[in-house]
Amino acid sequence: MKKNNNSNYGIVSLQQAKGLHKKRFSNNKHKLSETEIKQLINELEVRQIELEMQNSELLKTNEQLILKT
Repeated sequence: MKKNNNSNYGIVSLQQAKGLHKKRFSNNKHKLSETEIKQLINELEVRQIELEMQNSELLKTNEQLILKT
């Protein structure tokens, strides 16, 4: 797994992850190699972490709004 200095998770950066899908899915006949599959898994892990962080922030904001009313 590629180590990213900007992340504690040891996965690809968000910018790298966003660019990978364009290259892979531009040709539907292309079969993914094991390395490409691992990179896709990393992309999904990046997105999962982002969504979990966003969800946590939304829950905190929601709790704060409820307490104010």
